[in-house]
Amino acid sequence: MYKKYFYLFQAFILCIASVGCSTMNNKENYSKEQMQDVGSVLLEDKNNSQSVNIEKPSRVTILPEIDKINEEWINQFNLRSSELENFYSEQALLLPEREKYIKGRQAVSTYHLNKKEKVVIEAIHPVYRMQLSENQSMVYEIGYFTTNDVLVYQYLVIWNNNEGAWVRELEAVAELSSAADGDSGIDKARDKWIELANKHSAMDLAEGIYAEDFIYYNRGEVYEDYKTLAAVYSYMNNASYSVDLKKAICIQVKSDLAYEIGTWHAPGMNGNYIIIWCKQQNGEWKIKLDSNW
Repeated sequence: MYKKYFYLFQAFILCIASVGCSTMNNKENYSKEQMQDVGSVLLEDKNNSQSVNIEKPSRVTILPEIDKINEEWINQFNLRSSELENFYSEQALLLPEREKYIKGRQAVSTYHLNKKEKVVIEAIHPVYRMQLSENQSMVYEIGYFTTNDVLVYQYLVIWNNNEGAWVRELEAVAELSSAADGDSGIDKARDKWIELANKHSAMDLAEGIYAEDFIYYNRGEVYEDYKTLAAVYSYMNNASYSVDLKKAICIQVKSDLAYEIGTWHAPGMNGNYIIIWCKQQNGEWKIKLDSNW
């Protein structure tokens, strides 16, 4: 797909709360040589030496030890080593693109090792990393990695500090598509979640904004149907309860897929969340994955 001319994708990587799932406006020109220095990626005609407009690369400065673990994970992945499972928690969850989730350290590792396509990851680029306010041993991360076949994959990871070692608690991966673009429908869907959550009917919330095949992931447990989710969120039925969501970053991966990290606020408390949004056939955005800790 990208064999002759490669597509400049960085404009789809950096999206922040002030612009929803659209791109940033502050662009700078970088030559091919400069691109390597700033850690971004240029995908274009190999014979074209002209500089191009890209989004200014993001700098992730917190918890640099996770960067080293990412590099070690790449090495084990490329070696197709059985040691790969040591990078995951016992109850790890993997969400491959358009496939059913995979649960458990060994099952996740086996999935990666048994992939028919022998993809080699060449570089990984974290874009955003958040340490949870309510649990400092948990970290949310969004980024992308490039491969030997000139493809780009967006990833979303929950890190868990397990007895002093950072391991992957949840991992979602999808190929980044040039069809992805800012969609205001995601902001409207988020507003709908807030509206329904404050109407004190957990069942209406579940049925109104969650996809039929959604999963809710909390503290290693997976919840999958509306009735169960309504029971978990039953505290929202209290007439005095109120909640708000503030996104920190939302990246649209495809025309029908987006990854989001943000913060929820309720009276006297707050915390962080992850949402994977999926656009339905009728054009409505709904939640495929909801996770908080």
